Amino acid sequence: MNKNFPAFLLFLAVGLSGCGTFGEKASNEAFGVLVFSKTSWYRHEAIPQVNEYLIDLGRAHGLAVDATEDPSVFTPENLRRYQVVVFNNTTDIGKSLDESQKQAFIDWFRRGGGYVGLHSASVHHDTWPWYASMLGTNFNSDVEHQRAKVIVEPRSKNHPAVRHLPPELWVAEEWMNFETSVTGLPNTRVLLRIDEGTFDTTVKPYFRDKGGRPMGKDHPVSWVRTFEGGRVFYTNFGHDMRALATDPIRAHVLGGIRWAAGK
Repeated sequence: MNKNFPAFLLFLAVGLSGCGTFGEKASNEAFGVLVFSKTSWYRHEAIPQVNEYLIDLGRAHGLAVDATEDPSVFTPENLRRYQVVVFNNTTDIGKSLDESQKQAFIDWFRRGGGYVGLHSASVHHDTWPWYASMLGTNFNSDVEHQRAKVIVEPRSKNHPAVRHLPPELWVAEEWMNFETSVTGLPNTRVLLRIDEGTFDTTVKPYFRDKGGRPMGKDHPVSWVRTFEGGRVFYTNFGHDMRALATDPIRAHVLGGIRWAAGK
């Protein structure tokens, strides 16, 4: 854990090149993606590697990707450059942006922007009420990294973030529990669930002592929703590179980013 990791600013304009993997074709239409990874609570060690992964994903699929931990990029003028903003493991995001930066993001999102949240982007601890409403839930606890059976929600099987996946697959990840399930929220579609009968649901002691608990049968780990004019794609994947580096999850993330951009 490193709450005081020095901020960095890395802007890389990524050219159009490459072809897809796992049945995905490179897009013919580039769009801008801003990756933001500043943390205000627990910091995942793999954040720099995930940023590079997203830059490489852009390079291979015709996306112009910039990565930063500088909150000053959240201005109306700068955000107009992007169709998607990816929050990479941004714990307690409400403490990382000031009020003007939050409002710039809200205004951009309401004009049709696309939000993508990876893994602990859901760990916001109610530091930003609007963000909590946009995402649809809050982090509750997590378990040790392990394999589990992931199930594609049948009603969402044609969504671009999961249509390449089989109905069920086994994936190793650090699985997160949420305070409430997003199932049934307005304008929300669950994409992936995990079967809690296929892994050890014992919550890590730090969270168990604070009332952390498994979710039971209704345990979404990826979903999409429309909210106040913008698009939301969240996925549990991204704790480190182990799952992200696999072809199925790489295509899952790419499909979610494209969907968030309206492509």
